[in-house]
Amino acid sequence: MDSLKSFTNSIVKPIRHILSERKSRKIALFILINTSYMVVEFVFGFMSNSLGLISDACHILFDCSALAIELYASYISRLPANSQFNYGHGRFEVFFRYMNAVFLVLAGALIVLESFERILEPYEISTNSLLTISTRGLVVNVVGLIFFHEEHHHAHGG
Repeated sequence: MDSLKSFTNSIVKPIRHILSERKSRKIALFILINTSYMVVEFVFGFMSNSLGLISDACHILFDCSALAIELYASYISRLPANSQFNYGHGRFEVFFRYMNAVFLVLAGALIVLESFERILEPYEISTNSLLTISTRGLVVNVVGLIFFHEEHHHAHGG
């Protein structure tokens, strides 16, 4: 029973932390929107045999996972120091960023390998819905840019 309570706390506390801050809530909402569209791109990418849609869906997957990791790392980094982590938990952010970089390199390598395979043996691509799905993906990204523009606080020039 204690392990269930511990597991529940390990999920509930970070969610409470994320929901307690306006910026974190916005990031979590964007993750949900982007992840749902990622599923659409994966499905249509596999249905149409489009490496472009599949690789964009992978790109979205890693963007969303990076944001989710950052949200969790922001929670962990604020945990107080204890006997096991006498300098606190701030270094977990570096570790999570490293993990994300490794996953990005692996995904890039897989996409490159798949593209070489397709150069050697081209697949027929169904282009019926590619423009529609791609345009909707662009709209999701533009909405995200507008949504987060106020959180972007450094000056550009002058």
